[in-house]
Amino acid sequence: MQPTIREIQIVNHRFDPTETVLHVNVAIHNPAPNVQFRGRFNGPSCPFSTTIEIAYPLRERARDDVITLSAVIPEPSWWDPESPFVYIGFVDLMREGVVAERVNFQHAIYWLQMTSKGLRLNGQPFVLRGRCVVSIGDVESLCYLRDRGFNWLISKASPTGEMRKLAATYGFFVSHEPALTDRSADSIDHDLDILQESARQNRRAANDAQVSWFTAANPLRIVRDSKIEAIDGFKLVIGDRLPANPPSDGSIIGWIEA
Repeated sequence: MQPTIREIQIVNHRFDPTETVLHVNVAIHNPAPNVQFRGRFNGPSCPFSTTIEIAYPLRERARDDVITLSAVIPEPSWWDPESPFVYIGFVDLMREGVVAERVNFQHAIYWLQMTSKGLRLNGQPFVLRGRCVVSIGDVESLCYLRDRGFNWLISKASPTGEMRKLAATYGFFVSHEPALTDRSADSIDHDLDILQESARQNRRAANDAQVSWFTAANPLRIVRDSKIEAIDGFKLVIGDRLPANPPSDGSIIGWIEA
């Protein structure tokens, strides 16, 4: 049996505005000592900015259960919904100097985390503005939602990898959350195990190990807009429409237009 690529994971190994280091972990079927890998990142690119794309080669760093390749990106362009910069890359599996298999990927460099003071994106305060959708749409529908202030899509249909890439390119986080969109109770008060699992799935699909959403130390409550004042702690608010000027209260980490 010949070696083949089983899985690729991209990790923000060093998240730094001066120099970010990306690791690409490659797991293979039927590993063999003479198999070689090569690849690179190209970018950044953004549909809303003029950029100069540069090639950043991947170099092998370690070989154990997985092969770790590394790229150094000086002065990286971080991703956020306003400026959704992405890097495009590939890894080639080489046999006897010939490309036997190529895997293409896309990566957005960002860090989303829940802190004691609320949600932070790349270290800055951030508020999710979500829209429940049947599925991830095309470029025209994404631009329509972007122009209306949305930065998060909660899809009833499970998004494909290509849909997630398209959404990231136009500035959207993506969750697959049928349980959330189907709820009809006037108030919902629980720790959102389902949404946490959705975040983990989103992290795996995006190959981004730096995403950390909601933890036991930072429980999240989903409430209707009429119940905002009644519940303490961090809140994700569901309403009939996205507020034109959402309050900047750090305890409200996101709004969802159902």
